[in-house]
Amino acid sequence: MKIAVIGTGVIGAGLAEGLIGSGHTVLVYNRTAAKAQALVDKGANLCLSAAQAIQDADVAILVLPGAEAVQQVLLTDIGSGALKGKKILNASTTKPEEIESLAKQVSRLGGSLAEVSIMVGGEQLKAKQGEFILGCDSSEETFWTEILSGVATFTVRAGGVGEASRAETPILFSSMFSMVTMAYAAAAALRLNIPQAVLDRYVTPSVPGGAYFLPMMLERNHDTALATVNSFSGVAATALSTARSTGLPTGVLEEMQKLFTQAIARGYGAKNGTAICEVLLEPQANTQSHP
Repeated sequence: MKIAVIGTGVIGAGLAEGLIGSGHTVLVYNRTAAKAQALVDKGANLCLSAAQAIQDADVAILVLPGAEAVQQVLLTDIGSGALKGKKILNASTTKPEEIESLAKQVSRLGGSLAEVSIMVGGEQLKAKQGEFILGCDSSEETFWTEILSGVATFTVRAGGVGEASRAETPILFSSMFSMVTMAYAAAAALRLNIPQAVLDRYVTPSVPGGAYFLPMMLERNHDTALATVNSFSGVAATALSTARSTGLPTGVLEEMQKLFTQAIARGYGAKNGTAICEVLLEPQANTQSHP
């Protein structure tokens, strides 16, 4: 199967590498071609445009920053008629109403657009340990499940297009609360000089991802970016929008969003999400870029 992966950031690159390892012919495209070179070295075929990637592949998977980028690729970059008969899977971060609208537009052009929420990081995808939530027509469930099977340990269909994005809602809340909870715990531990043995026994096991987050926060080293502050800021915006639309209180979410916003203002945007701990440790710091 020829599979195009459009967007080769951390997640896109991990997915592409996993698909290569599963025996697929993988075509890759990134607006900055140099960012795809490592995948070319591992056997991927570099395309000069997103349109070429989609046209030359059997299916295409989009791993782009958001709905605007997806719309640019599908409705502007590709020539009229080029989507006819094409099957495309959106793995970009989009709101339910955005992907629903895009799917209708692609359908009118003769193509099919499904969605997938990728629930693990790039390293897990490389290792073929992917976990996916599908949003697609029931008639396409088997097709997309089989496409992802070589890199998946778990795939579930949440419903039609838009439902995978909706299914992320409780996960978004959980990831935000986990990161902020651990940041407060780490900041308190550093200020109060709490013994490491206490943290290891009672704090680390209490929060999902604690074994990963807490050491970075305690060492104040946020260079290993599995999920950046910028990405958490996007998660916070989506979580807030969803909370408002469902009538949930938003006050606590707004306060958490401020932590990510302040961390970005201090130059931590590209650092791991654990960098919000720095906002708590240095609450009066100015907003100049961090070296």
